[in-house]
Amino acid sequence: MGLNSRIITNLYKMKSLLSVIIPVYNVAEYLHQCLESVLAQYYEHIEVIIVNDGSTDNSDEICINYRERDNRIKVINVKNGGAGRARNIGLENCTGDYITFVDADDFISTDSYSSNISYFIIDPEIDILQFPYCRYKDGISHESLLKVEKVLSNKISIYREAYENNILKSYMPNKIFRRKVFEKIRFNESIFFEDREILPSLIENSSKIKFSSNGLYYYRIRPGQTTASFRTPEYLFSEITSYLSIINTLKKYDSLYDLILSIYAEIVHCSKLGEKVLWKEILKNKPNLLKSLSSQATLGHKFLAIKAHCFPTLL
Repeated sequence: MGLNSRIITNLYKMKSLLSVIIPVYNVAEYLHQCLESVLAQYYEHIEVIIVNDGSTDNSDEICINYRERDNRIKVINVKNGGAGRARNIGLENCTGDYITFVDADDFISTDSYSSNISYFIIDPEIDILQFPYCRYKDGISHESLLKVEKVLSNKISIYREAYENNILKSYMPNKIFRRKVFEKIRFNESIFFEDREILPSLIENSSKIKFSSNGLYYYRIRPGQTTASFRTPEYLFSEITSYLSIINTLKKYDSLYDLILSIYAEIVHCSKLGEKVLWKEILKNKPNLLKSLSSQATLGHKFLAIKAHCFPTLL
C-alpha cells in the first residue's frame, strides 16, 4: 500500500467530517444538479448544511425531499438575509473538522473532496486548500482555471499570489478550510463582496495554503448574469468596502506597499474618480495619499482623501 493509499485509509478510519455549507435562494432550476454532485462525492463522510435563505420558489421543497433521502443533510430555513448571513448560519450549525462551501446554482466533480482532503493529513499545518474551477455556461465547461501545485506559508508570498498574480482567488467555494480558520471570523452580512472581504482575515488565521490541481468546481454563468446589472450604489459601496478591508490587512507588511497602491487605484476606479486618470498620478502622490488615508476614520473621509490628493480638479 503506497503512501497516499495509507493516508486515505487512515483518513477514513479517523472519519474526519467535512461540512458542506450550501446557501439556497430561488435556484430550483439548478438545485438538483448541485445537490446530486455533492451527495455523489467519493469522500462520503460529509454533512450537508443547506440554509434556505427565504426562497419563494420550490427550492425549499427540493431541499426537504433530499433531506428525507439522505440523512447527511440538514436543512435550516431562515428569512432572506443574503449569502453572507446564510453562510454564517451554516458555520454556527456545522460540526465538521473541515469546512467548504458550494453555491446552489453550481456543482462539483465527484473527486473534489476525496482527492484533496488527504493533504490536511499529510501536512497538519495546511489550513486552506484551493482546487481548480471552471466557468460553466449553456451546458459547456470552459477551460479549467488555477491548475497549480504548491504550498505557501509566507504571508507576503500568499498575498502576492492573491492580489498580484491572481492565483489565490477570494472565491470561497473552490476551497476547503480547516475548522479553526473560522474561529472568531464570520462573513460580513451587509455587503455583496463578503468573499473578498473575509479572505485576508482567513489568511492571517492560517499557517499554510495548499494549491491543488485535483478536483473541479463548476461555476455556472447564468443567462443575463452580467456585472453591469449589479452596478447599483449598494453594489459599488460593497466593492469599495471589501477593498478597504484588504488594505487594512496589507498595511501591516511594508513590502506590500505596491499592492496597497494598486488596490487604492481599484477604489478610485470604483468611485468613478479614476477611469481616465493615469496611474502615474497615484504614484506621484503616494506619500501624502497613504498618510492621509491612514489617519482617516470613516469611509467617506477616505474617498475625500483620494479625491483631494490625486484628482483635485474632479467634481
